[in-house]
Amino acid sequence: MLKLQSDIASSKEVVPVILCGGVGKRVWPLSSDKMPKQFLKIESEHSSLQETIKRFTSNCFKKPIIMTALQYETFVEQDLLELEVDYEIIFLEENQRNTAMPSILAALYIELIYGDALMLIAPSDHYISPNFAMNSVIEQAISFTEDSIVIFGIKPNSPSTEYGYIRVGNIIKHDIAYEVKSFKEKPDIESAISYIQSGEYFWNSGYFLVKASKYLSVIYDLEPEILRYCKEVFADKVKNKIYNLRAINTEYVKSSINRLQRMNVAYENIECLGTASNKSIDEILSKSRCELMTMVELKEIEWADLGSWKSRFEVSKKDAKNNFIAGKSLYQRLCKL
Repeated sequence: MLKLQSDIASSKEVVPVILCGGVGKRVWPLSSDKMPKQFLKIESEHSSLQETIKRFTSNCFKKPIIMTALQYETFVEQDLLELEVDYEIIFLEENQRNTAMPSILAALYIELIYGDALMLIAPSDHYISPNFAMNSVIEQAISFTEDSIVIFGIKPNSPSTEYGYIRVGNIIKHDIAYEVKSFKEKPDIESAISYIQSGEYFWNSGYFLVKASKYLSVIYDLEPEILRYCKEVFADKVKNKIYNLRAINTEYVKSSINRLQRMNVAYENIECLGTASNKSIDEILSKSRCELMTMVELKEIEWADLGSWKSRFEVSKKDAKNNFIAGKSLYQRLCKL
């Protein structure tokens, strides 16, 4: 396979893959398919997508890959322009899927351009603070990626049914990395309570760090038809476009790739995959062998998935009456009779 690989590439380079194609139905009516939550500026001068991009500031990060829907191209472009940051490429899905397929396309791209670099799969709608602490944990996690998929976990403070859970085993190193015993999707409340009481479970943050080649190998073992389909889409929509540049040397290839900027992706004849075409990363990895995974704890970090009104309220600034008000508001004080 031809590799258009940077002469400075190494397995310790981390390429952020930012997922920002969701609609955010649980934060309706603020978030909708016309203006999803990741592009909203509620308590900050920056959107959730912008905050996510700003998070990856240390020297180990390459330019981010943005995975989004075609109808959100303008929003993504505006957010990037406001930050005045460079990016690797934007993938624009013409017919949206869940997170598994776009993450596979990103892995194929990273493998082609950067060789065996690491990919950091990152949601665009999470609150994380402070950024320097997050970067520090990610850099520590790199040492566990030789043979593992690193899942980042958070010590739970309540029996939430909104998050996936990771059951851990023995501590591996530095009281931050753990063996993974099982990987649970969002539970019912009774299960969530039992998880908290056991003390063996962490919330799944939705962040994953893994070599692109390792990720593709795991997908091949678990969902070979999805991988086969994504390779066909990649060859048709991405690889051929790069090859057609007919570059003479690496520097020309690199500068030409930067000018590509965007790749439209249409999933044609997607019905051949059935329901598998709309699987999430979590769904697929939950079937993986636990010995392939390591959990790294996000210690001393504030974290919230801003996918619901409840989680937004928990991290928001309140007034003296514990109310959260943002934007232009009209409200009436109610009195007891």
